[in-house]
Amino acid sequence: MDEATFDHRSHEELQAIEDAFADVDPDQVIRLSSEHRRLLSALRAMTQKKKPPATSFAEALARQASNAGWAALRQSPGRRATSSRR
Repeated sequence: MDEATFDHRSHEELQAIEDAFADVDPDQVIRLSSEHRRLLSALRAMTQKKKPPATSFAEALARQASNAGWAALRQSPGRRATSSRR
């Protein structure tokens, strides 16, 4: 493609883009983007408030062990754990 053809095609493409966005109000775009930013900030603040406190790995294991589903896996107090390695 020679330079003149390239210039002509690029001019046509730019004109098509300009036509597609001819009725967009730049002030409205700015207002909407500002509102979008404020809404995202509010949502981030809300999710930060709802996050549960961080727990350590040991705390998470203790909580899991106290659940009813793990009761069968716990050993009785008088028994020693046996290792499967020999």
